[in-house]
Amino acid sequence: TRAPHVSWAWPAAASRVARTARFGVTFSEFVEPRSVFDGSVRVFETVSGRRVDGVLSTQESIVTFSPSRPLAPATSYTLWIPRGGVADWNGNATDTDFTLTLETEP
Repeated sequence: TRAPHVSWAWPAAASRVARTARFGVTFSEFVEPRSVFDGSVRVFETVSGRRVDGVLSTQESIVTFSPSRPLAPATSYTLWIPRGGVADWNGNATDTDFTLTLETEP
C-alpha cells in the first residue's frame, strides 16, 4: 500500500557527465513496466525545457534512460519523474516528484 520512491540515482546530482551518459534510477519496489513511458520519466535541457529523445527501459526496480544521440556539451539536464508517474506491481504510484539535475562535460 506504500508508494514506491527513488532509492538511488546515477549519475549523482550536480555531476559532470560524458555527453553519451545514460541516466538510471532504482526504486524501492519492483516497477510495473507499463508505467514507464516518456510521460512518466522525462529528460530535458534544464534551461530551455527542450525534451531529450531517447529510450526508456525497466527491469525489476531499475529504470534507465538512454539518449538517442549525444547530449550537448556543457549543458545542464534534468531527469524528472512526476508524482503519480511510475507505479509498482501493486499499482501504487509515486507520491512525490523526483528530480536529478546534472551537467555535461565541455
